[in-house]
Amino acid sequence: MGDSVASAGVTGSLIRLSSSIRLDGLWVGPATAAAAGILAGGAVEWNKSSLLHAATLLLLADLGWGNLWRAVAATDWASLYADWNAWPGSRGAAGALPTADPVSLAGRLVPWWADLYSWSRRVLWPRRGTQLGAILVCVPLAVVLSAALGPAVLLLTFAVLSLCQLALLLGPADGRANPLAQAAVEMGIPWLAGVMVFGRLTGGHLMIAVGALLAYGGLLLVGQEKRGGVLLAAGSGIAVLTLAMLDRPLAVMAVGMLYLAQLALLPWRSAGLSGRAAVRLAQWPFLAALTIAAVAL
Repeated sequence: MGDSVASAGVTGSLIRLSSSIRLDGLWVGPATAAAAGILAGGAVEWNKSSLLHAATLLLLADLGWGNLWRAVAATDWASLYADWNAWPGSRGAAGALPTADPVSLAGRLVPWWADLYSWSRRVLWPRRGTQLGAILVCVPLAVVLSAALGPAVLLLTFAVLSLCQLALLLGPADGRANPLAQAAVEMGIPWLAGVMVFGRLTGGHLMIAVGALLAYGGLLLVGQEKRGGVLLAAGSGIAVLTLAMLDRPLAVMAVGMLYLAQLALLPWRSAGLSGRAAVRLAQWPFLAALTIAAVAL
């Protein structure tokens, strides 16, 4: 009881504070989205300054934003709350504060604080100490790294913080946060950050960000054994339409074919193929389509 539901997820950041470098062969996530955004920005120069900015952005997207999402929104906090409500501690126990009136504020607060201390030491930190530590590290890390990249990226960090909290507060808080919110944190925002640091944001960049976000959200649903084909189709359609409007016929054809490759790997199109296995395979045409769209821009 209490293990994070999202701990079995197949997508997300490549580098995690709780498990070092991922070894399951999955590369789609915040770092790759940021790298594609850098390509889409089109102003990368092979000098120390550009390489330093690129490395800072990749660390921010993957180690900062990606881990922050997992620690806040993709962790099962609901079971801890249920355990707290059922905690058989010293609430109401006699002798907690002999000199205090049980009806007084002090008489009510002292047993509550005693319970909280006992519950935190025996339940909270043993079960969620890694996530709490990640939050304490990731928030200042993300602020410092994004501030080094400029005020626009710093605003994106505040957007990530807000999305993580909203996904936690508005969802069931059991680790199964809204996949579109996760896609925004792990795909849309890193893409935009890469474009903003290494180029000028245009309407085409925004539309591709929306398409990539929706398609990535579809992959998240497929990995959870849910139907993500509609989101995957919508995202790919937006990307193809955007490239067509920008007069990029070769990119339109390539992205369309890569979408069909992803569609063929969906669980209900391949007998016996699990959602996790489908995502492992579908990540490659997804990444190829993302790269082609970035270069085309």
